[in-house]
Amino acid sequence: MEILKVTTRASGGDNYVDNVTNYLLDKRSSIKHGYGVSVNNADSAALQFKQTAKFWNNQDKNPFLQAILSFSPETAPTAEVAMKLTEEIIEPLTVEHLTLSVAHDKVRSGSLCHTHSLVNTTNYNDGSMLCPNNTTNYSLAQRTANVTGQPVTLIVESDKKEEWTCPHLFYPQSTDDEE
Repeated sequence: MEILKVTTRASGGDNYVDNVTNYLLDKRSSIKHGYGVSVNNADSAALQFKQTAKFWNNQDKNPFLQAILSFSPETAPTAEVAMKLTEEIIEPLTVEHLTLSVAHDKVRSGSLCHTHSLVNTTNYNDGSMLCPNNTTNYSLAQRTANVTGQPVTLIVESDKKEEWTCPHLFYPQSTDDEE
């Protein structure tokens, strides 16, 4: 079973943006991919996220949807496979949102490795906001099930670090039914 954990920090501000980009781009990351974001310098990546939000006057709003994907060892035996799956899962979001994805070779929730994806909630084309609500979270969980072909558990962590596990498991559907 795959696990998708979605985290938001609406009240984190610039410190949160700086801290999370530093964490994702430090030496623990074995693979790094940026979609409109530098992967070579955490300060540059944080600035890119902040400047996009500022340009659209969204700097005081929730900066990210963070998706942490823990794949079963059978689904993703290596970080390379985990990152390939993650890229396919988040691809629709990368079309209009700056995104940073990394793989960690660290056991988490029964996986051999896991990935983090930071999706800037500000659409860089028109300034609209991606809301990390159940509509977005459920869609991402269903896409994860469809891409991996495995059931998915969705966990949502709130700004207060409270976790909620969705009682509904997401099962693979045909691609015609997706989104």
